[in-house]
Order: sequence, then structure tokens, then C-alpha cells
Amino acid sequence: MKDSVRVAVAQLTGVSGDMESNLTSAEKMIAEAAGRGADILCFPEYYFIQPESEPVTRQTTRREESRVLSFLREMARKHGLWLNAGYLRGRKSAYFNTSVLVSPAGRVVGRFNKVHPAPNEAVLAGSDYPVFRTELGTIGLLICYDVWFPEAARMLVLAGAEIILIMADVPAGRGGKSALPGHPISDERLNWTTLATARALENDVFVVVADRVRYRPAGGGSMGGSMIISCDGTMLAQASFQREDLIIADLDGRARSAWVDAYGHLRHRRPRTYTGLTKRALPAK
Repeated sequence: MKDSVRVAVAQLTGVSGDMESNLTSAEKMIAEAAGRGADILCFPEYYFIQPESEPVTRQTTRREESRVLSFLREMARKHGLWLNAGYLRGRKSAYFNTSVLVSPAGRVVGRFNKVHPAPNEAVLAGSDYPVFRTELGTIGLLICYDVWFPEAARMLVLAGAEIILIMADVPAGRGGKSALPGHPISDERLNWTTLATARALENDVFVVVADRVRYRPAGGGSMGGSMIISCDGTMLAQASFQREDLIIADLDGRARSAWVDAYGHLRHRRPRTYTGLTKRALPAK
């Protein structure tokens, strides 16, 4: 990868059912990130259109895909930076939750369909983990619930990923209810931060998380707390858990090379002992 890559994350809420307002807010973030020298800007999951705002149909997904892609291509060319964002990609009567990577030339160089839809998410599941070789480095994409499955990030890194971009819309809080009867309420912010940091540290890779934010004091909404994490687990930048935000950090490619040379955890893998991972699954609930 490049010796230095300046990454920006736009932590936004999105106005339900108002695509034009969301595009206007996104353009302001893009202009600010470009003005601060960012090489790439990442947006949250479900920012441009929200499933809670209107019924999702083949017509709405096609309209969204066309509008969002046109916008991203135009903005990437205008401001000369890479963009990562998502939309619902319709196919017949169903659709994928898709993350795209757009180059400064306005070309879509990569797409990833969420492999692990959340239990309450009515989307098709993707089936592969592509990586994209760019001038910034080799980039892999994941979406929200994919982070809970360490195999997903590992597949990307084994394919050569040096940077993993994760767009997310993480549910925030349970309104004061514990997940387990008789147990104290877990710190969900810490849980999410720990998961993302683990994916970086166990894979010697940079992890960038763009999370949607919808703060509600009584619980619910979306968590926020977007992150840029170094390959050694250092938190380079983290956004607010309560408001929209723009965070920026520099990824040091030379430092990553030194880290991998010194520690290189993946060199110590013993794949023959892991074959059971693809042969065993918990019974369906």
C-alpha cells in the first residue's frame, strides 16, 4: 500500500425518506474531507435511503441505485478522491445490501454484497469476499453484522487486503434492558469497539468503520462511534456516539510493513487444524 493514506469517515444520520437532503449533507462532507486532504471518504450503511423510511420495492431500489451511483461518480470526479458508500441493489423481487468503491475517475471499481444479513434484515445474502487493488492499497469491504464473524475479515486478508472498510448501522441500546436475565447491562459501545479492534489486530490490517448515528437517550437508534483503527489495534480516531461527525486519520503503510515483518500473526496459522469450520454449524433456531 501507499506509505500514507489519509482516510475520512462521514458519520451521518440521514433524513428518512428525503434522498435530496441526504445527498446535500453528503456533498458537504465530501467537500470538507477533500479540503482536508483525504484520499478516501467512507459513508455509513443505510444512510442514503433507510428501510424504516419507506417500503422497499424493486422500483425504489432501482431508483436509489441509479441516483446514488450517479452522485458518487460525480462527487469523486469533482473532488478527486475515493468514495465508499452503500445502497440497496434490487434483483427481481429481492435485493442485496451493497457496498461500492468509487475511484477519483468516477469509476465503480468494486462491489460487495453483505454476506451476513442481520436476523431482522430482509435482504439476500452475498456469497464472496472480493478485494480490490487500488493506488491506495488493496481494499476489502464488509458491512455491519459481517464483523461478528471473524472468518469474513480473515478471508479478505488472505486474499491480500491491507485496509478493510466497514459501513454499519449498529443498533444502539436496549432501553435499559439487559440482554441476559439476571446479568448487568453490557456496554454495547465497548462490545462494538472491541469487535472492530480485534478484526484489525488479529489480521495485521487497518480497519475503518463508518457507522450511522441516531442518538436517543432512552435507547434505540443507531450507535455512532465510527472508528479508524491501526493494524496494531491503536484507535487512530473515533467519532461521537451522539452526533454527526467527520473523523480523519493517516494510515502509515510503512509502519504496517514493519509490524507485519516483526509479528506477522498470519505466518503462524495452522490451516489444517481449522477444517472443521466449514463442516460444522449450529442447528437452525
